[in-house]
Amino acid sequence: MMTAYFVFTCFCLITFYWLYRIFLNPMIRIYRRYSDAQKVSFSDTQVKGKIVQSEYNQKVKSAKGIVLNMKITLPNLVGTEIEQKFRFVDTKPEEKRFEVGNDIDIIIDEKAPPKQQFKLVGGQYKLNFKIIGGLVFLLGLALYGLYVLLSPAWESAHGDFDTFLQFFDLEEVASLLYIFIPTGIFTTVLIEVLMKNITGKVEPKLIFYGYKAIAKITNVEETSLRVNDQPQVKFSFSFQAKDGRIYQGFDKEVIPLIDIGTVRDIQEKEVMYLADSPEKAVFTTKIFNNNQLGNANFGRFILFIFSMVLLGMIFSAIT
Repeated sequence: MMTAYFVFTCFCLITFYWLYRIFLNPMIRIYRRYSDAQKVSFSDTQVKGKIVQSEYNQKVKSAKGIVLNMKITLPNLVGTEIEQKFRFVDTKPEEKRFEVGNDIDIIIDEKAPPKQQFKLVGGQYKLNFKIIGGLVFLLGLALYGLYVLLSPAWESAHGDFDTFLQFFDLEEVASLLYIFIPTGIFTTVLIEVLMKNITGKVEPKLIFYGYKAIAKITNVEETSLRVNDQPQVKFSFSFQAKDGRIYQGFDKEVIPLIDIGTVRDIQEKEVMYLADSPEKAVFTTKIFNNNQLGNANFGRFILFIFSMVLLGMIFSAIT
């Protein structure tokens, strides 16, 4: 009976975890983003930015306006020019408020969640009830599917829980779970660690307190890591910081194969650094174009595959 309890407990935990990750967590994040947006207040962190890119997405329809993708340059909290991208619905496109070259007021809130640290003055964040409604519908559909799959076993047990548990007395599945639990967690953590090593860790404070400098490339060498058959290259560099001193540093980038032949021709690259730790400078491109290669999502995808295989085995055994 212990096997049945173990398999049933793992079944419940795996099922509820993915229901939360796929359906409930996005709804919670949407609400939190909306709630946090309402808390942003006008303060001395308000700065003036300049629109450098503005493009309407005519393919995305909205009853209240046109979706606009916009890139802005603005000073951070120490005056360094940085870039930020915004995507929102322009409710009055005929007024041409967001043309390239126009100035725009931005609120910087370092303590806000990542999606709310830079906010357009006068902008409004509204709940997207279509997305929330779709998630609720899909969650209900998933729960109904579970009911359909489990109800035959429950009916066969005539509503007796102990009898129902006997359907989960699956030695083969239990053996796989004993292997899956440590292996799945280890694999997920390993993938995330490897991806972070590939992309490198970016200090969040660089966006708010970072200074820029032009670094001189002193050495270029390939590392042993490759991503999609593309080599990772380590750049060593030196640069003069704001205090007048010369600092040494290095950073890594994944270089497309088509560009690997010319990578040694690179003489200079722009870096950003913090005044209290200039030796930890990183390339500016990594800060503003860093997608982390989906390290967390990729690790969870592997875990999702493991989970679906096990759930499939359980369902095939009890139905």
